[in-house]
Amino acid sequence: MSIKYYFQFTLIFLLLFNVNYAQETKSIKKDTIIIENEENANKTIELAQYIEATIINNTPEDFASKMAFPLFLKSITNVDNENNTEAYQKGFKDGFKDSFNTSFPQKLSNSVANGAFYDFISYKYDIIERTYYMLFRFYSEEEGVNYHDYKVSVVNGEYKFSDIYIYLTGEHLSSTLKRMYILTFPKDKNENFITSNSIKEMQTYFKAIELFGDQNYIDALKEINKVTSTLKDEKFFQIMKINIASKITDDLYFEALEELIQTHKEDPTIYLNQIDYYLLKEKYNKAIEMVDLLEYTTEDDFLNFLKGNIYFLKEDTKQAYQHFLYITENYPDYSTPYLSAIYCLVLEKEYDQCIPLLTRLSENYEDKNDIIDFFESEDENGDNEYKDLVDSKAFKKWKMI
Repeated sequence: MSIKYYFQFTLIFLLLFNVNYAQETKSIKKDTIIIENEENANKTIELAQYIEATIINNTPEDFASKMAFPLFLKSITNVDNENNTEAYQKGFKDGFKDSFNTSFPQKLSNSVANGAFYDFISYKYDIIERTYYMLFRFYSEEEGVNYHDYKVSVVNGEYKFSDIYIYLTGEHLSSTLKRMYILTFPKDKNENFITSNSIKEMQTYFKAIELFGDQNYIDALKEINKVTSTLKDEKFFQIMKINIASKITDDLYFEALEELIQTHKEDPTIYLNQIDYYLLKEKYNKAIEMVDLLEYTTEDDFLNFLKGNIYFLKEDTKQAYQHFLYITENYPDYSTPYLSAIYCLVLEKEYDQCIPLLTRLSENYEDKNDIIDFFESEDENGDNEYKDLVDSKAFKKWKMI
């Protein structure tokens, strides 16, 4: 696999999966020191809103213009190795920058165009690193929830971001790429830096990633299971294994989740993994507890939608309805929670209460008939889960308004 392919695949891999909020403690550089005050907080918010707009408007060049590439790349290439020359670094930097500009923001924009959400939700001041972090939620119905936490830096008086903490991988993007950068050194030079066995095992890991990228999931799992050193206990390694196993069977997925949770049981950065784990075990109260912890950490009230889904699995439709209703009121442009809330009311035979939700939902569409057709249509098996609502007097009266 070419180095450039590694860049592109690593960036896409970080986007596709669905999370954690502990940030690494790094040495503080002068460029990253920002005093906590109202003026700097406002500049941070402006930067976050700009980044959000570039993704929604599909302008990857504008997104890339706000990345402090020199700072970011320096943190990757800061390696004590005789082969780490300026010329060698330049090759890496040029390849990475080209891949980042095309892969990372473009992938996000493409997902948003297909119905995903990429929203700035909060910011915090890190007193250890003495700078701000901007938290974004990346959500799609296909992939679920992920979070990206951008580190803020000042470059020539301009606010930019110099790293991104990816929740699922449990580390900064620079750390992920630094690991890969070390492996690009010629083998004879690399063995002076890390052991030949470590090189071989990391190459096995990247081979698994390549097979995963080719959708050859069974062989990818076989490859990653060849690693027997302490590398197999690293969080980034175990999370990759989880993603591979999730594409094969629920049993293998559960097994990989259990391995992560047992190895990193005190790590607060694996809440989403724990949620899936407890859902598979049908321990719904524990799953809700993990969602509550994640909501406390991220300050993201959108997680009420996830709680609604869990309460529905618990067959507590009244609690589920309250959480879905909250999302319809606070995220009115997202249609799925309306359908979920209405279905809860149908199960409770509260047809009159469905009407305000139907009205609000229809306001998001140019043609009310689209909504009517949806609720009256049958699936491929000839079933309609909203049939009792459709047959109700309340629905028939609403149709005529």
